[in-house]
Amino acid sequence: MLITANHVRLKEIIEDNINGLSFEAGNEKELADKISYCINNQNNIKDIGEKGKKTYKENITDEIFIKRMMRNIYLNDMINYIFRHYVASY
Repeated sequence: MLITANHVRLKEIIEDNINGLSFEAGNEKELADKISYCINNQNNIKDIGEKGKKTYKENITDEIFIKRMMRNIYLNDMINYIFRHYVASY
C-alpha cells in the first residue's frame, strides 16, 4: 500500500483511494487519518494495494524512473546551455 504526499508529479500517477492514498504535504492529521483508514479498512486496502502495484509496474519501475531522470537532466543541460550562450550574453 502506497501512502504519499500529493506532490505534483505523484498526482499524475497516484489517485487517492484508487491506487494509493495521498495526503496534503505537511498535514500530519491527514496522514494519521490515512494510516487509520488502512488499519480499519483491510478489504479496501487490499484492492487499492493491488491497483497500486500495477500502477508502480507501469509507471515507476527503475527503468522508467532512470529514463525520466535522464530526460530531465538532458533538458536541464539544454536550458543551461541556452541561457549561458544566448540569454546571458545580452
